[in-house]
Amino acid sequence: MGIYKSGDISKELEKYFGECIYFYDDFIDGQLTNKKVRIGSYNGNLVNLHRDWVIVSGEPSISNEMLNIHNGDVLYIPSKFTQGLWEYKIKIPSNATEGRLKCYVIYEKEDCYWVFGVWYDGKVYIDKHTESASVTIYAEELNLNDDMFHIYKIIRDGSGNWKFYLDDIEKKTWSDTYLPDNPAQMRIESDLNSIVTIDYIKLK
Repeated sequence: MGIYKSGDISKELEKYFGECIYFYDDFIDGQLTNKKVRIGSYNGNLVNLHRDWVIVSGEPSISNEMLNIHNGDVLYIPSKFTQGLWEYKIKIPSNATEGRLKCYVIYEKEDCYWVFGVWYDGKVYIDKHTESASVTIYAEELNLNDDMFHIYKIIRDGSGNWKFYLDDIEKKTWSDTYLPDNPAQMRIESDLNSIVTIDYIKLK
C-alpha cells in the first residue's frame, strides 16, 4: 500500500486512526509475513502500519497474539528511521541462565548500529557500535528477568539527543550524533537459552 498525501488533515486522521504512528505490530493477525493491511496516520499521511518481517535465521513464532523469540532467532523489518520513538513491550523469562536479547533500533550491518538489550540475569544495557569502536552507553542491573512484561522506550531527536525509559521511568539521557551511513533495519536477535515474549513493537 502506498502513502497518500492528505494536505492539512493530519489532526483529523489522528483523531480517526489514533496517535501518529509509522509502524505498529501487536501480532494480532498471527503472521510475520504476508501481513494484513492495517491503516494508520503518520505526519498527515495514510500509512500501512504493518510491515513484513524478514526472518534471517531460526523459527520465530506467534502464539496467543504475541511474538515468541527463541535462541538463535534473527529477524528484522526494513527501516531507515534515525529519529523518533521506538517502543517494545517485552517479557524476559526467569529461567534464562545465559545469553541476551538484542533489539537494534538503528542497524546497518554487524559493526554499525545502536542497540538496547537485556542479559539473562535481568541487566539492561544500551550499546553503540561503529566500524572502529564499541561503547556501552548505559548498563544497570534491574532484575528484568522476572516473567513480567516491561515497556522499553528509546527516543532520539534530529539533533542526536537520546532518552531511555523503562516502564515510563526515565533511566538515561545522552547526546550522540553518530549514525550508521546507511541504516536499513530495525532488528531483533536472541541467544537467550529461553523464549522471550514480545507483546507489541511500535515506531512513531
